[in-house]
Amino acid sequence: MSDKDLPSNLWVWHVAAAAAHLLSFSLLLPVKAPAQYPGKIGPRVYTFEKNGNATQVTDVLNDGFYSTPLMGVQINEFTTFVSHVVGILVAWNPLGSKSTESWRRWSEYAVTAGILECSLLFSYGVRDIFVLMLVFSLNVALQYTGGLALDQVRELEDEEFYSTQKIVLLSQSFMFISVQIIYTMTTAIVAATPGLGAVVWSSVAYALFYLSFGVLQTLSHTVQGFNKRYATDVGFVVLSVTSKLCLSWHVASITKNVENQLLPNTVSAEADALHTTVIILYVLAGSGIATYFLWPCLYTDTKKLPPV
Repeated sequence: MSDKDLPSNLWVWHVAAAAAHLLSFSLLLPVKAPAQYPGKIGPRVYTFEKNGNATQVTDVLNDGFYSTPLMGVQINEFTTFVSHVVGILVAWNPLGSKSTESWRRWSEYAVTAGILECSLLFSYGVRDIFVLMLVFSLNVALQYTGGLALDQVRELEDEEFYSTQKIVLLSQSFMFISVQIIYTMTTAIVAATPGLGAVVWSSVAYALFYLSFGVLQTLSHTVQGFNKRYATDVGFVVLSVTSKLCLSWHVASITKNVENQLLPNTVSAEADALHTTVIILYVLAGSGIATYFLWPCLYTDTKKLPPV
């Protein structure tokens, strides 16, 4: 199998990921926000009022529409499921290419990662539609520059151009992701009302697992021989079954934690159950990622693709 071929067992991993995300979507679908939850999103209008020698700034939500962070998590899980179904078709097709798989992967992340990030910020109290649009757009830029564009430059087989561009694209991507993580962490700290200290610390875990996709992409493009030892395309699907599931349930857990603080004893049982689920998922995910890096032979398969 050459470096330009898709791993022959990639379709199996896509099947596993599709099944995992469909199950996750099914389990999360019944989870709803309480009727009292403030779910209005819209543009914020700022006004300045003179109060003696001081100027007071007030802001109000101007119109908007109703949504909840849990809706975003559910959309993320279903969209990921559909994407992996497409991945099965690409990987099973003898004419399927790395370029097609790259388009599928980074287009999926451009949508789903942004939805999850906005859902997390939404749970922390961000309601300004333009802030959420900016975060979503920043994520799209991140996925298509440090992800798709970088993969495409490698396919050109112009080593000098590739060497230059990967420095630019990776630097730009880590700048984008740093802004997102810093903004999310700052928002979490500001929103950390009494009893929500765990939310801030768990956001650190969220950031680390969110970074895992960028770390794998960086290793693939900067470490010589990495793609010969590791099936990188399989690695991203492994992260979808591990990190991505953790991130979805993490956002759902934080949302219920916040709801429980805003509306005491309303969703405490759900909040505790989700918190326990997230801890278990993080342990399993960490083990799965460690296995991928320590025993890469478990994730590779050099057999021919089964005939259609």
